Amino acid sequence: MEKSYAQVQRVMKSKGFKFFTGEMSINLIGIRKDESISNEFDDTLIVCIVMNGEPFITQFGNFTTEPGHYYLKEKFLNDLGCAILAPGQYRGMWKQGLHRGKYPALVQRGRCKVYRDSNRDECIDVVVERTGLFGINMHHAYDREKIGKYSAGCQVHSSPIALEAVLDLCKKSASRYGDSFTYTLLEEKDFE
Repeated sequence: MEKSYAQVQRVMKSKGFKFFTGEMSINLIGIRKDESISNEFDDTLIVCIVMNGEPFITQFGNFTTEPGHYYLKEKFLNDLGCAILAPGQYRGMWKQGLHRGKYPALVQRGRCKVYRDSNRDECIDVVVERTGLFGINMHHAYDREKIGKYSAGCQVHSSPIALEAVLDLCKKSASRYGDSFTYTLLEEKDFE
């Protein structure tokens, strides 16, 4: 369901999160689907920004806030299990950089909280909580239909074109406010 700028702003305020309203100050907001199916791009990224004095919102579907089956079931990058970003607001979490040294993305620079899922099934389980630097980036999955190996906990667009559009707005914001981006992860139920 499409969200309005005012609706997103109200939800952010109700959660006690910072919502940026300065000219070109960007809000990057992931919304995790309540009945998420692992390995699917079924979440949404919302970008709220004021441009030329007017509030602007754009929504990107085909996005995931969860890892793919490969890292949930087959290959853990950490002995405690696969990382799943916990809902919350992470001030200054990202900066512009290269994902795995390959292409432009938003790369982790600030701490965040993750859950670790270690039972090697297809379900997203909240088991162990950890806070730190885990390489939770925003990147793309080369137009893949399934997440597979393209997320071990990152926030991922299925399409490079969607990521490029977000990065373009981030560059404009960075020219005024610096290379530091806050990310907020909400859940679909927050809008009920």
